[in-house]
Amino acid sequence: MISFRKGGDIHVRIGSTNDGSLLPSLRGCGDSTGCGQRAIVSREQAVPPPGLTTTVLIPAYNEEEGIAGTLDTLLFQTARIEKIIVIDDCSTDRTAEIAGSYPVTVLRTPQNVGSKAQALNYALPFCSTDLVMVVDADSYIAPDYLERLLHEFSDPAVAVAAGAVLSKNAATPTERGRSIEWLFANSFYRPIQNKAGAPLVIPGCATAYRASDLAKYGGWTSKTVCEDIDYTWVVLLN
Repeated sequence: MISFRKGGDIHVRIGSTNDGSLLPSLRGCGDSTGCGQRAIVSREQAVPPPGLTTTVLIPAYNEEEGIAGTLDTLLFQTARIEKIIVIDDCSTDRTAEIAGSYPVTVLRTPQNVGSKAQALNYALPFCSTDLVMVVDADSYIAPDYLERLLHEFSDPAVAVAAGAVLSKNAATPTERGRSIEWLFANSFYRPIQNKAGAPLVIPGCATAYRASDLAKYGGWTSKTVCEDIDYTWVVLLN
């Protein structure tokens, strides 16, 4: 679990189960090589803060191949989700049609906004919950993923929290290299960054944000193509 607190008190924690496997997990990426994970269900002892509500935002452009799997994993979360919003950024495939067959809200941008950050900002006014969780349209999360993120927000100083990203496909040298890279990041790089007080990024595949902070910082910036890195640095610098 990776989270960081406002006010410069940075905390990154990556845990493991008794058998040594990473926890919690999600599957997701954003490239053509595919994405996936091993679902690990393991509850923590801490009690999630009562009354915290969550809206899930899913920005999507031509995601007909993965959107159904993403929505399936969200509908079977062990923690309650108040609203799921799919932001269809003028897709030319069946993304909106498939999403519309689920009990979710589908928003279509007036025109293609061209970036994940701008699509998210388009939907932000429709969020009235305590937390906003962003999930990529090709990411599949473990059943207790949100429940375990909520534990992090029992500390009111925590601004953002996310789990470990694992890869589904490892058939090609590129895919195997990426899998190794992510395993090192989850178990090695981030703990070191924590000790240095300088996490480079809270990964954006499936990330929960405190809504009050999003409002304070004006949502996500589109100045870079990596909105997760940018938002991490914005919070740290403020």
